[in-house]
Amino acid sequence: KFEKRGGDMSFLEFDNTDGEFRKERAGGNYGAGTREVQMRNYITSKENERARTELFNEGLEDYNNAKYEDAIYKFEDVLGMEPPNYVGDNFARITPMYEVAGYNIACCYSKMGNWAPGLSALNDALNSGFDDFEKVRSADGLKELRAAEPEKFQKIVDRYDEPVFDPKLVEGFKNLFGLGKK
Repeated sequence: KFEKRGGDMSFLEFDNTDGEFRKERAGGNYGAGTREVQMRNYITSKENERARTELFNEGLEDYNNAKYEDAIYKFEDVLGMEPPNYVGDNFARITPMYEVAGYNIACCYSKMGNWAPGLSALNDALNSGFDDFEKVRSADGLKELRAAEPEKFQKIVDRYDEPVFDPKLVEGFKNLFGLGKK
C-alpha cells in the first residue's frame, strides 16, 4: 500500500553500514565500549575495596597500640568509603566491614572515656546491623562504657536485642515466691 501511494519505504530497510549496530543490538547491546566501561568500573571497585581494607587494618593496629583517636579517624574513613548501592549475598545494604567499623569506633570512645559519643557510636553500630550482642555485653573494648553508663548502655542494647523475659518481671516473681532470698 505504501508503494502504491508513493510512500517512503527506506525506514524499513537496513543498509550495510548498519552492520555493526545490528551485531551489537542482536548481542544484547554489548560491545567493546561497554566491556571497557565494565572493566574500568570493576578495577576501580576492587582498588577501593583494597584501600578500604588496608585502612580498616591500620585502624585496628592503632587501636591495639592505644592510639584511639587515630583509630577513630581511620574507622570513620572506612565508614565514608562504603560502596554506593551495595547489596550483599544476604541482601544486606551495608557491608560487614561497616558494621564492625562502627562497633570499633564505640570501643575507641569507651577506651578514651568519652561516654556520650561512645553510646552514640554503639547505637549507630547496632542500628547498622552489628548483631554480636554477646560481644557487646562482655568484650573488653566496651568495659569502661558499660561501667560508666550501665543504664544507658543496657537501654541501647535491649532496644536491639530484647531479653526474652523482662528482668524486672523475673525479679518480681522471685520475690513473690521467695526464690530470690537466700
